[in-house]
Amino acid sequence: MPAQHLLFTFWLIPLIAAVTYLGGLHQPLFSAPQSKTTLASSHREFTQKGPRVAHVLSEKCGCSGRVANHLESREALSGAQEIIFQVDQRLSNAEQLEKKGFKLLIISSEELSNQWGIDALPLMQAQVGDLSYSGGYQSYKSETYQDAFIIQNLKNNFELPEIFNSTGLLAYK
Repeated sequence: MPAQHLLFTFWLIPLIAAVTYLGGLHQPLFSAPQSKTTLASSHREFTQKGPRVAHVLSEKCGCSGRVANHLESREALSGAQEIIFQVDQRLSNAEQLEKKGFKLLIISSEELSNQWGIDALPLMQAQVGDLSYSGGYQSYKSETYQDAFIIQNLKNNFELPEIFNSTGLLAYK
């Protein structure tokens, strides 16, 4: 009997570790941030008073790669300052994104976690005056990117519950 318990334990521990690691990568996107200090509201590289949008992407993340391709296809939005924060290294399409009007910066994963409380990605944070959004680019199981919709509605000063209840995305004011 003890051998069976030992075998079960050696099987269970790696399984729990793998599920925790894989599931934890996106988990923080399911809850609104506790702090209203975000990259979009407070990072020194944002110099405009209008809409500020921080995209946090990593070359090592497949979801980030799809978001980067989406951003490249739509170009930077007129009237908004959009900065792509590349985690630890440049994105493979960084040059094309710069040509499309995005500012790109490299930021360490340690700074993201320690200073900004960001531990999962891809992540978009948008700030227009007192209105803020922090979350993903798509509602659950949707293939439609809603970042431009979110930014436009923030620019139009719509109340967040009206915008985000219909998208399934999370936001805070």
